[in-house]
Amino acid sequence: PQPQPHPQLQPHPQPQPHPHPHSHPQTHSHPQPHPQLHPHPQPQPQPHPHPHPQPHSHPQPHPQPHPQPQPQPHPQ
Repeated sequence: PQPQPHPQLQPHPQPQPHPHPHSHPQTHSHPQPHPQLHPHPQPQPQPHPHPHPQPHSHPQPHPQPHPQPQPQPHPQ
């Protein structure tokens, strides 16, 4: 039997773009700057009363390495 041709499908109607019923609200502007806050006082740099200590040098290597314990031979 001859296959029946598909009936003509209804073409998909192009959806009409909805006109914007109202304009987009304004993008949020940056929040208003806070009212004048007390300005941070510039901290006066404290003069160093003494020079910086020398940076820690590497610790001195241990003088004697721990001697390796000699395995005691089992007594006969």
